[in-house]
Amino acid sequence: MSNYRNLMRRMRKFTADVEKNYNSRDVELVKLADFKGSPHYDREVMKVDSKIESERVRLVKEVQKDLTGVIGEMRQNVGNRIIKAPTADMVNSLAILGMLDSVTPTDIKLYAEQMADCPLAMKRLQQIGKAHNIQIMVPDTEAMMRAVDVLEGNVAAYIQGFTGSQNITSFTVKQLHDLYFQPEEYYMKTPMKSCANADDTFWQSIVGIGSPAMLDNADGGASSADVKYFFATLDGLMEFMGKQTEGLEGKAYTDKINEILADCPGQYGAAYRYFKASGEKVPLNVEVEDKN
Repeated sequence: MSNYRNLMRRMRKFTADVEKNYNSRDVELVKLADFKGSPHYDREVMKVDSKIESERVRLVKEVQKDLTGVIGEMRQNVGNRIIKAPTADMVNSLAILGMLDSVTPTDIKLYAEQMADCPLAMKRLQQIGKAHNIQIMVPDTEAMMRAVDVLEGNVAAYIQGFTGSQNITSFTVKQLHDLYFQPEEYYMKTPMKSCANADDTFWQSIVGIGSPAMLDNADGGASSADVKYFFATLDGLMEFMGKQTEGLEGKAYTDKINEILADCPGQYGAAYRYFKASGEKVPLNVEVEDKN
């Protein structure tokens, strides 16, 4: 499981929730159209705006609460990687390498591949290489911690600055919204093709330090993250399914559908099966009872 993918999915859900809340204003104003120009209209509009702002504040607090734990775990995992102790085999290998009169670039390269996940071992290997005029790159531990700060800073700025796609005034918020925090069905029609590619581009372009893997448990244990697809609507989910199952029939088709649903939040499967059984579409990003 990936803490980074989970964070990005949560930001996409936040975007969809805020956008839905913002768009509800137009629906409410239509109901008041007959009173436009009157004091009553002005009072009701103020009530609508206050209600929408209160909901936005609630959504902000909700996403902040959800991400606090994830970001805290990221920071702890990076810290654990930095202080990860070399294995006995690493210590023995480094001791022998340090005693040799001659060490080749190939020796350093091969041992670096074995020790890449242990910054402390890599620093000692760098010292050994330097003694033989061989230079290798080692993990920049300061930069590793800074990566979490960069990620957290961008997410925090977006959460505070995004109130709806029609209200964006910040270049940073607009860039994050337009390029990275859209649902899966949006990317199907862009060169990025998928949320996963958008996530990779975000890391390379915005964070630019190390890789998202360093945000997860260095010992390979299960992360608390729960990585799933995010779609804004049932139509988007079914459009994605259609593209992913092109040319498939019978069991192969069914297996692919089940594979996609297994990588979605549980309510997506419930909504999909309910639609197939009844023809009725229900909101995708709220918990619904599985009718089947």
